[in-house]
Amino acid sequence: MRFGGGRPAFAAAATVLALAWLAAIGEAQATSANTDVTDLWWDPTDGGWGMELTNTGTFVYGTLFVYGPDRQPTWMAGEMTKVDGELTRFSGPLYVTTGTYYGGFSLKPFTAREAGTMSFTLNDAYTGTLRYTVDGVVVNKVVQRQPLTYDDFGGTYRATITATSFGCKSFLLNGSSLDSLSVKIVQNGSQMTQTWTYLGNGNVCTYSGTFTQLGRMGKFDARYSCTTGEIGTALLTEMTNAKGMFNTRLQINSTTYGCTSNGEMQGIVPRT
Repeated sequence: MRFGGGRPAFAAAATVLALAWLAAIGEAQATSANTDVTDLWWDPTDGGWGMELTNTGTFVYGTLFVYGPDRQPTWMAGEMTKVDGELTRFSGPLYVTTGTYYGGFSLKPFTAREAGTMSFTLNDAYTGTLRYTVDGVVVNKVVQRQPLTYDDFGGTYRATITATSFGCKSFLLNGSSLDSLSVKIVQNGSQMTQTWTYLGNGNVCTYSGTFTQLGRMGKFDARYSCTTGEIGTALLTEMTNAKGMFNTRLQINSTTYGCTSNGEMQGIVPRT
């Protein structure tokens, strides 16, 4: 199914352009191996400590700022690799570190000793399970990305959607699709409106709803209506942006056609 009504036949040039955009943008919300877990993480019910994860490919470097049994600040670092056969779990050794006084020279050199293990499992794009052991003490926590401020997605983008549709009332609408479109996003705090104009047939769909964000990842829960008369609901997850571009996963449920469509959308602000 192509969102916005029907299955229009795009010109070959439009399809080539869309593929070029996909190749240029990629999926910023993911590393080459999985959903990117890079972020500040915490347990909102347990203050005073935190964790930062940095994810490249199949490797995650984690730093923990916690307190030791003497109630003194303690720094720990884990070097975790992706567990074979598991899409979202990382595991590896954990080190306890000490270093020089931040204000100047110290006779005590930097040290790092392996004191246990650390593992992190991504439960969904926004939450995870942390487990670590330090000198025989086992800690388990359910954590989430730490909210800071909302990213600003406002702007007008040239975008592509790749999706797979199923469950449609007409079997002709099932299957994979590639669309190119113009996307205008208006954001006011937690309120967001997106206007999608399809370049192949001129159809326009307006999505209005609530935007939330944990850490680097945003979520847009919306209802939509199109100039073709189509209506439905949409959920955009793992929304991330950088200067002049954005990326998101999406699920569209068309009330009119009975379809569920899962896919990804990438957009860039055209150069002027």
